[in-house]
Amino acid sequence: MGFPPKTKRYVLNVVEFFTDQVLQKGGFKPDTTKKVSTVDHLWINRLLKEFTSNSVEKLLPQPFLVFSNFPRLVQLGIALAYLAVGGWGIYMGIINRNLYGQVPAWKFVSWALLATIFIPLFVRVIYDAFLKGES
Repeated sequence: MGFPPKTKRYVLNVVEFFTDQVLQKGGFKPDTTKKVSTVDHLWINRLLKEFTSNSVEKLLPQPFLVFSNFPRLVQLGIALAYLAVGGWGIYMGIINRNLYGQVPAWKFVSWALLATIFIPLFVRVIYDAFLKGES
């Protein structure tokens, strides 16, 4: 799931906009009234306080969420790696079953887990990177 696309960039742009307004113009003046509004400044203060009260690590996205910032070729490479690992799990399960008949349960479960985890990751990466239209 994760955050909606480009959320971090949007929040940083909003914080930068309001910071510039307050520092350069002495306060935020909305286009509708052209006057400094107390209520607007309370919300801006709340936003800036929340933004500055967190550590830098909390403000940065988690590594999996940063994946969408990679170039499409890198995303494709990662997706193919997921497919390779998941496909290997399926292949090993089928080959060992056909060659040896009886396969130990732990081997079968481990191959099934590889396929179960990595094939959906592959599908998700392909969907997010190429079908959804967001980079």
